[in-house]
Amino acid sequence: MRIREALPEDAPALLKMDRKVAGETNFLLITAEETDLIPLHQKEQLIGKFHGSADSLLLIAITKEEIVGCLSLEQKYGIRQKHVGEFEIAVLSAYWNMGIARRMMNHMMKWVVQNPSIRSMQLKVMANNEKAIRLFRKFGFREEGRQHRTVRLNNELYVDVITMGQWLKKSGTK
Repeated sequence: MRIREALPEDAPALLKMDRKVAGETNFLLITAEETDLIPLHQKEQLIGKFHGSADSLLLIAITKEEIVGCLSLEQKYGIRQKHVGEFEIAVLSAYWNMGIARRMMNHMMKWVVQNPSIRSMQLKVMANNEKAIRLFRKFGFREEGRQHRTVRLNNELYVDVITMGQWLKKSGTK
């Protein structure tokens, strides 16, 4: 398995992975039906925005020439929030429990340490995604807030969204 930054030519395979992972799990904030509405040119533009950016990172995990995982990190904009990086991560269910998410997060954290302006990391995770929450805690993230019944899984089931974060200790910061 390889982890690398996504390139614009990865757009078709990444879009395929997005659609597949959204159909496999209820842990994403986007549904499979919504991913079907994303045109290829829009995915290419998104990757182009990330590629080579000093403020964002888009990683893919590849095995057997298939994209099986993706991690996106974006630095917030504006003077008052530019110190915050927010990320999302997804892995195809057939590849869960193989350390892929952990490896992508390790790669991301190394990138963040090299980024002089990111001081805080944040993410959102559904409260019922216990494995992901355990992984994030291993990386030093802690619960910072909870939005009650923010995600509707069906007409009767609502799930809380947890905001997790951590302040990064870098030289020259308090």
